[in-house]
Amino acid sequence: MVLIVVVIRRMRSGRRKMNPRKPYPYFILILIVVFSLFSSPLLFADTAFTDGFEAIGAAWDDKWDGNDATTWVQGTTGSGGYNPHSGTYDAWCDPTHDGYLTSDNIDLSSASVATLSIWILKDDIEPNDFLLYYFDGTDYILIVDLDTLGNDDTWINYNVEISSNYFISNFRIRFSAVPGSSENVYVDDVLVSYTPSVNSDPTNDACDSSVSFDVGIDGYVHLTITDTNLIADLNYAEIQVTTSDSKVFTLRWTQVTDIFSEVSDVDNICTLSASSGSVNVDADTVRAQFVFAISVGAQKGACNVQAYSLDDSAGSDTDTYTSEFSVNFYIEITVGDSAHGWTGIVPGTTDELINAGGGSDGDIDVTVSSNGAFSLQTRGDGDLTYNGATIPVGNVKVHADTLGSATSLSTSYANIGGLTNQAKGSSLAKAFKLWITVPSPKEDGGYTYTLYVRGVEYV
Repeated sequence: MVLIVVVIRRMRSGRRKMNPRKPYPYFILILIVVFSLFSSPLLFADTAFTDGFEAIGAAWDDKWDGNDATTWVQGTTGSGGYNPHSGTYDAWCDPTHDGYLTSDNIDLSSASVATLSIWILKDDIEPNDFLLYYFDGTDYILIVDLDTLGNDDTWINYNVEISSNYFISNFRIRFSAVPGSSENVYVDDVLVSYTPSVNSDPTNDACDSSVSFDVGIDGYVHLTITDTNLIADLNYAEIQVTTSDSKVFTLRWTQVTDIFSEVSDVDNICTLSASSGSVNVDADTVRAQFVFAISVGAQKGACNVQAYSLDDSAGSDTDTYTSEFSVNFYIEITVGDSAHGWTGIVPGTTDELINAGGGSDGDIDVTVSSNGAFSLQTRGDGDLTYNGATIPVGNVKVHADTLGSATSLSTSYANIGGLTNQAKGSSLAKAFKLWITVPSPKEDGGYTYTLYVRGVEYV
């Protein structure tokens, strides 16, 4: 997410009342703070549970009604004075709805590693008013007092590894909230991911399948190769990752090196974090654990991981096993400009292009890296305001390059015209323009609003 703050400042001295025959110049400064978008936790991770509370109507809590009905309600933009972390809705608890929000059963029975990621916002609550519990199959166990995390009035990500004590088929998470007067709590974007051991054994085809890769997050692959003619006769063992567009990452073990080393990755689809020291060889077995991450160079879509070995002593005896997996969508955006603005604007100015402030070239430059087709979107947080006066947010228009095709901003995310269905790639240079209309008459002063920019998968 990219946060853009827009400030209108008057540049004048003398009388404070506006003279329509001698309008005062305006200056608009946009300060750009950059946040990067990364995909969700855990390479080789399955999603055990996810909910952003975006279902409409009575279905909003369908994943939270299997273990007693919740007292919480579905929040949306402005509920209790706050907006969802993402999308249109979140889960909201105020003093009139205190109680539990308990998930349906979550199956972690096959997990070797599992994580919980949640986004929370707390509004002036007290200690022990907002708690997180796990269900261990018998009891709900207190995990953390969420009031102790971060500051109030802002969204906070709580991302933690789940203890193996909870690797059961009916694991649950429970939020308990008892807000006082004028207090609120919110939950959004709940994700429980787990990592099964991916055991690639070419001799007995014991390999986990249906796994998924998230870009940029370290994950684990466990490989076992058994050779009844003794490992001493083994020429080499390899593991290969092949993407949907036929790019290949290869690790190889040999008797000489006795470690798995990267031997091929011309397209930079993987980053190897560790493998040395994880190899364990006995008379007839090679065991190894790899830690590596998929890079943005790996195209989104169906891929595979293959383990194979070659035993020269057996006369080209080759064993292979292939496990299918997928690479999830990934996008990262940064903004190269530190400031933009309008100069010399007077009441009654129509569709003025940003043209100043920090050496603006008349547009906002964005660099995008993505492994799939994407679109760029914007929204405003509300009208531009100053001292009780406003300029409607819809008076700001946006498009990649053409005023005639530009659309007005609103408080909901919308595609930027000319920047939809963009082809994947790394460090792609994109740009868009803003135009503003200033009503007349209008009090001079420092009008402000916030503009959000995000990248989304094009579907």
